[in-house]
Amino acid sequence: MPNAHADTTAAEPSTAVRQLELGNGLQLVWEEDHRQPLVAIEARIKGGLRGEGPFVGTGMTHFIEHMLFKGTTSRAPGTIDQEVRRYGGTINAFTSFDATGVSLFVESRYLKEALAMLADILQHAVFPPEEFEKERAVVISEIQMNLDDPDRRINQLFWSRHYLEHPYRHPILGYQPLLEQLAVRDMAAFYAAQYQPQNITIACSGDLDGDAFPKLARELFDAWPRGTTDPRQQLVPAEPPAASAKEATLELPVQTAYVLLGFSSVRLFDPELYPLDVLANILGNGHSCRLYETLVHRRRLAHAASAWNYTPYDPGVFAVQLRADPERVDEAVQAVLAVIEDVKTRGVTDAELRKAKQMVSADYLFGLQTVEGKAGDLANSLSATGDPLFSRHYVDGVQRVTREQVQAAARRILDANRMTRALIRPQTTAAAAAAPTAAPGRMAVTKTVLPNQATALIGVDRSLPIAAIAVGFRGGVRVETDNTQGLSNLVAQLLTKGTARRNASQIAEEVESLGGSLEPFSGRDGFGVVLQLLSKDVEQGLVLVDELVTQHAFPEEELTIQRALITNQLKAQEDEIFDVGGRLLRQSLFGTHPYRFNPLGERSTIPGLTRRQCVEFARRWLVPSNMVVAVFGDFDERAIARHLERSFGAHPAKAAEWPDRLPESPPTDVRQIWRTMEKEQALILLGFSGSTHAAPDREAIDV
Repeated sequence: MPNAHADTTAAEPSTAVRQLELGNGLQLVWEEDHRQPLVAIEARIKGGLRGEGPFVGTGMTHFIEHMLFKGTTSRAPGTIDQEVRRYGGTINAFTSFDATGVSLFVESRYLKEALAMLADILQHAVFPPEEFEKERAVVISEIQMNLDDPDRRINQLFWSRHYLEHPYRHPILGYQPLLEQLAVRDMAAFYAAQYQPQNITIACSGDLDGDAFPKLARELFDAWPRGTTDPRQQLVPAEPPAASAKEATLELPVQTAYVLLGFSSVRLFDPELYPLDVLANILGNGHSCRLYETLVHRRRLAHAASAWNYTPYDPGVFAVQLRADPERVDEAVQAVLAVIEDVKTRGVTDAELRKAKQMVSADYLFGLQTVEGKAGDLANSLSATGDPLFSRHYVDGVQRVTREQVQAAARRILDANRMTRALIRPQTTAAAAAAPTAAPGRMAVTKTVLPNQATALIGVDRSLPIAAIAVGFRGGVRVETDNTQGLSNLVAQLLTKGTARRNASQIAEEVESLGGSLEPFSGRDGFGVVLQLLSKDVEQGLVLVDELVTQHAFPEEELTIQRALITNQLKAQEDEIFDVGGRLLRQSLFGTHPYRFNPLGERSTIPGLTRRQCVEFARRWLVPSNMVVAVFGDFDERAIARHLERSFGAHPAKAAEWPDRLPESPPTDVRQIWRTMEKEQALILLGFSGSTHAAPDREAIDV
């Protein structure tokens, strides 16, 4: 029966975003983007962990998320995935503190069919007992996998200690004993109570007809009757203010220490959100931030340092995370508190404030590069705040933040006497572990071979005012030996750590003052750097990247720092069962080929790599004939082409002798390799000899 209440519509005149609320309370928002014949659909169901009521701790909302695609009253188990594949798309779901999300990505010609399928899933999901038990086993396996992940363990350790009453203290996946007690009837009743139209927001972005969308939405969702609210899913206990400092410590079979320092923060709707987010950016975002510069780069007390301000529906957490050597944890924590105290007493600088604001703006724009990103942003904004353009207004709010507001927020929130400290450290008694024509709606890419034989790729995309610059060279593990494992990655890291003109801090400062991000990479066959930034600064970025790859200095001090950081990364890899398993598999498959090497190197080789080896490696491989420079984004193509020819194309030509196909005997029988670890789960990986990137059967194997 149609709903008795009239629909309400709203539009933002300055944008292409439009909004509709049906009479049953279901919210819809959509935006046209015709760059590609694709559409992204995002649904948000209010509730999440916060809304589990009497089932809190069972992982009910997460368990339902797993069951959503197992069938409906009109779709048999297994047919939803098949249907999505027919639409040329993918479907996925997630659960957060405050919501469940469903993500659907299809060819735009199947928008109606995909929305109809989503409507069926949200209204008529069924939970067959055999599928229920299968997925319960999957979730239990996921819980056990999380027990083996120190990053997840440190977060759960913190949340369970920091909160005393609020549901946020419980794991979203639930506790295994409580999960095992759930019955199908429990899930069916909870689903019926929570999955109601007034609790749901749907966002669409992509190649759709914006004028026709309201009619389609009403056709598919208008007959869904509004439900009644279960107060047990709405009311949660208020978290009492922290009265004193709290601490939680856990010993695990890990190689390094994991630290999370947290302070009670604000909720999403609090005006102090903006200065606190700016403060988190200044303290712990990027390689020129205060914590990284002090703890990692200058004093070398930590292997990694970051800060974040998490603001869900109810008051959240301002946190600092570290990885450090176990014996230096206390010293590192004291250094963090000293950095915070300096902000509270002396404030932040104008330059730091400008950089943080630029980074927030850039992060927002980078998140809108795809229709999936746009749909997710619209769904999250409308569901959480009632404003589909909240993220855009959020950026404006950040731009209005003053130095005084940042200092005042630090003084009010970052009180060490009310801080929660969570620590995971190694077990004290355990032994250390060992130029084509562009298709309609797609970006045109121009390929040019510069006079010195360097290859340039240029792609123009006007959809967002951002750009990316990538410079890649053939190299990677394929040109390493047993004694030089990790050299390609070390060189890539050092490219960003100093030139003849600038040191590492000055490079990081310039990148982050532009709101950009600079990341080195190194893999099986190549290495290089990628710079993302706002398109108005693309030529300044090209100047910087050209300097990085032609005036590299490989300073001894930075070499020492990077060797230590990579060694610590290798230690951390030993804590991850999938990393260990993947390396064992490659070592077995590639008995003699360099592909058996870990791109990071080995703890036995990294300390011995020298500056001279880095210089020789760069001299051999950082040459024009071995280079591809790619520039994509919103800019004048001819201006960028001229810039590339004047800079990257002007360097002296020099050839690099890329080795021919290296011999490797494929397995003639089953090879087995195993390792025992102190973990909750067992991991089995199967590998087969594959193909090359240019082989005609590569796509068939991918399929």
